[in-house]
Amino acid sequence: MTQEERDNLLLVLVQGQEKLVKGQERLTKGQEELIKGQEELTKGQEKLTKGQEELTKGQEELTKGQEELTKGQEVLTKVQENLLIRVENLEKEVKETNCELRKLSQTVAVIEQEHGNKLQLLLDVVTSHEDRFHSMDKRLDSIENRLDKQDDKIYYLNSKVHAF
Repeated sequence: MTQEERDNLLLVLVQGQEKLVKGQERLTKGQEELIKGQEELTKGQEKLTKGQEELTKGQEELTKGQEELTKGQEVLTKVQENLLIRVENLEKEVKETNCELRKLSQTVAVIEQEHGNKLQLLLDVVTSHEDRFHSMDKRLDSIENRLDKQDDKIYYLNSKVHAF
């Protein structure tokens, strides 16, 4: 091989080495970029993991809240059932009370009617007695007047008899 061929070959080798060095530099840059990308990806995954953990906690809190709401609804349902039973009982008692009130009203009406009649009789008796008393008073006045007149006549006659 000739010097020129060797020089050419050496030149080709040098150029190949330069390309190889440039390729290694690009590969190093690419690896550095890849490492940076992996670091960013790791950071993103960590953020994503934290976000998922927060979401999981939030879901757990929501589940607890739903369980509490369910318990509260069960309590409200029981209270409503009890209230409905009490309302039904109250309605029955009101019906019974109304029935008893009607009976009592009827009894009161009968008593009022009976007492009204009795009071009317008493009033008639009192009025009749009053009329009789008035009549007796008139008769008594008349008798007293006659007695006074006869008393006066007796006095007059006695005074004449004594005068003789």
